[in-house]
Formats: sequence, C-alpha cells, structure tokens
Amino acid sequence: MPDRRFSGLDEDEFEQVKKALFEWAETHPDKDQPIIFMMGERYSARRFAGEVADRSEFGVSFLTFLVEQSRQSQEPVRAFINRAIIANGER
Repeated sequence: MPDRRFSGLDEDEFEQVKKALFEWAETHPDKDQPIIFMMGERYSARRFAGEVADRSEFGVSFLTFLVEQSRQSQEPVRAFINRAIIANGER
C-alpha cells in the first residue's frame, strides 16, 4: 500500500493546493476528456484533481513533484497551479 503522506505540505497547504486544482479542473476547456496519460492510466482534469484530493499513489507523486519544483524555483506551490488556471482563460 502506498504511503499517502507527503512531506513539504502541511494540511493547510494541502487544502489550498486541492482547492486550486479543483479550480483549475473546472476552468479547463476539456475537463472531462483525458489530458494526462501516466502510470498506464488516462486522467481528465477532474480525475487528476480527484486523485490529488484522495492522496492516491498518483496524487502523492504529483504533490511530491510539485513541492520539489517549488523548492527549486523558490516560488509558492500554488504559483504553478495559478499559471495553469490563467492559461485556461479564467482566474
């Protein structure tokens, strides 16, 4: 069973990321169409956000990646998601 905990985000930060990902998913122009193909699965924007919210193996992998990118760039974790929301044409 995968470890559903992840380092680098406390619960408040996790909730902020989760909220931002659902906002991104809802503003995505093809929110129900597969847009990500990973680990043998197809993920729509909505499913992707749900996997993170559920802290699935895939979701935790993404969060770990996001936290590491945040550390390297010295930007807040949410900054990456905010750019994706803007790219969807809404804020």
